[in-house]
Amino acid sequence: TLVGFSKSLIKNTSLNQLPIAISLLDLSVAKVPKKPIMFSIIGSQSDIQPIQMYVNPQSMSKSLSQIKTTKRTIGGFVEYYWGEQLDTISCSASTGIFISKIKGLTIVDRRRTSAFITFKKLLDMYKNNGATYDIDGIVRSVGTVKMLYDGETYNGYFVDFKYEESADKPFEITFDFTFKVRDLHGSTILHSNNFIMS
Repeated sequence: TLVGFSKSLIKNTSLNQLPIAISLLDLSVAKVPKKPIMFSIIGSQSDIQPIQMYVNPQSMSKSLSQIKTTKRTIGGFVEYYWGEQLDTISCSASTGIFISKIKGLTIVDRRRTSAFITFKKLLDMYKNNGATYDIDGIVRSVGTVKMLYDGETYNGYFVDFKYEESADKPFEITFDFTFKVRDLHGSTILHSNNFIMS
């Protein structure tokens, strides 16, 4: 995998050869089709700029389920169908490697790297979840989080967000999040309020 390649490349590289190793790592990334996730806020007075992750997600899964209730009667079981649940997207991703323009591969100076800054913006977006606040901390407006991936647009909100720092991967942060989809641009889904959106 790309992560395994990067760890092996960095581990077996001396300090004076590190710039060459990073160049080789850049070439390895270039061979992988770039398909990152982009986030933005719509329908709100927020001035948050769109966020594009630097690397492709490690994994992404979608869960679709129906809303139904089952009752037992004298004549047997009766099922009532109430449409579809909101689709759920579960994603595992990484910040990408922390590379400073001045120090190169870095841990100490990681907060100044583009990868860490982008991750921090995404974490702030999760905490606000489309809402904007005034100076007193009161909600001023509530918007929707828009997620773009692989040519599709998902409008919805974050359910949870977890991230982990590991000694095995000191130059990156891995994270997982769950995203509920209210509507999917270009496709037809059924909301819990039984309205069809496309």
